[in-house]
Amino acid sequence: MIVAKLRLVAAAAAYRAEMHAVLADQRDGWNKLFHSSLTNITLAALILQALPNNISNSSIASTLLYGASAALMCGVNKIQPSQLAEEQRMAARLFRQLNTDIHTNLALPTHLRQERSAQSFLSRAYEAVLALDKSYPLPLFPGMRDKFPEIVEPAVWWPQEEEEDDSAPQLSQSQSHGNTRSIVNGWSVELEKELRGVSETLRSGDISEFVGLSKKILQVNTILTIAAPLLTGTAGALNMMQNNSSLSMSMVAGVAGVLASTLSHGGQIGMIFEMYRNCAGFYHFLDSSISRTLKQSNPEMRENGELFHWKLALHLGRDPHSPLSDSSSKFAGKLF
Repeated sequence: MIVAKLRLVAAAAAYRAEMHAVLADQRDGWNKLFHSSLTNITLAALILQALPNNISNSSIASTLLYGASAALMCGVNKIQPSQLAEEQRMAARLFRQLNTDIHTNLALPTHLRQERSAQSFLSRAYEAVLALDKSYPLPLFPGMRDKFPEIVEPAVWWPQEEEEDDSAPQLSQSQSHGNTRSIVNGWSVELEKELRGVSETLRSGDISEFVGLSKKILQVNTILTIAAPLLTGTAGALNMMQNNSSLSMSMVAGVAGVLASTLSHGGQIGMIFEMYRNCAGFYHFLDSSISRTLKQSNPEMRENGELFHWKLALHLGRDPHSPLSDSSSKFAGKLF
């Protein structure tokens, strides 16, 4: 029965992956549509401004176009379509990974699985689906993630433990026998020390690095999203004054506004911010996996140590046959 339930969870994860993939394509289409529309509307206003004054209602039409462009920019900047698309792409990848993990664990012998208890594995798989649903909601409203958070933190998409303890217990069996080289289920004190070093490096190096990059990109995007509609609206206001100096200033403001909008949406700055935040979340997930595994004091109840080491090395982009903790490097990961 538990195996049947696990297959149902895997099927649900695969179905959600398809839904999120469709939404990713849709919202990427939104970004392209809005970007081209905003550019064309603003350029049309600029062309109307350049027409001779004897052309009837050209000034009114260009002012209306500037106003429409500024209003549309405000709405598009609020939802950040490129960032929405990246969120959905990430959700699709994570659901596919969950589906693969379930089938992989079902194919492994019991002593090599991530969770020795089938019921525990089922609970964690189901909790993972719910956590992903919460982190990456399907509807746009309500529940859309904040595109300009006051505090930038790594993305979190996995079930959270009730308590986070930075100091995980070591192998009690090895310590009690005074033998630091004894291996139980692929685990040894040396391996635990190495993993602790990796965890510290992830926190001080990789995670903080990508969080810092996310903050910088967010600052740039905030400036662009404020400047674009402000400049375009200013262009419309100056256009109504009907004198040569204000007309020139209006055209300059209009060009600057469309340039800011192009940099924001054509350059997909929101997507870059989300990508960096997801990179920080990826390393935070690895750090949490290490902490959760080492908190289990009985090595017999853990995932096999050798397999865990290999899996972590592959995630970090390192050679599984070489040490994962390198004192000469400030970063643990080589993948990003």
